[in-house]
Amino acid sequence: MTDMRAEHDDSGGNFTDWPELIGESVLLRQRLHELDPAAQPYTVPRVGAPPAQLDTVAQNAGFRLDGLHRELLTYANGWNYFFNFAHLLAAEELGASAQWLAASELLDIFYAEGPVPEGMPPRADVLCFCANPAETEDLFVLWQTGPVTDGGRPVSWLAGEEIQRFPNMHEFMLSINEYLRRDLAKLHA
Repeated sequence: MTDMRAEHDDSGGNFTDWPELIGESVLLRQRLHELDPAAQPYTVPRVGAPPAQLDTVAQNAGFRLDGLHRELLTYANGWNYFFNFAHLLAAEELGASAQWLAASELLDIFYAEGPVPEGMPPRADVLCFCANPAETEDLFVLWQTGPVTDGGRPVSWLAGEEIQRFPNMHEFMLSINEYLRRDLAKLHA
């Protein structure tokens, strides 16, 4: 029998507001698209992945899923143009898709081309979960061995340097919605 703890972190925060956060994000994106269709394509998330699929994907790829990342994927297993032009990668894309491999190459370059920002983990401890190398160099990565805050590990936004760090995937999602609200406020100004 396989020890399922090898495939995911048991540290999930069990947040119950994922459907509300995702729904709010969809509505904010819809309003933004109505006001400025050129700003960003309007998209909705893909259907969430069943836990068994997440276990299989993580086991086959040889990494552990962060507890909160896993929770998010059970509600939204991928989302094109999740943040500006970066795509939230579906579970089956992690470690395997052409997009993930291209993002990992960008991440390798980030680590090789200069001093890594203070407090960043070693390259081997970082998993890219949100990217679209064909359109943007922005990468969103999860620190797989970082400190656990409210059931999840740190998330960093990288664009040539570390732009912002979030304590966990839930806080990252809250921040995405805040960015969308700010973009809407600018359009209403």
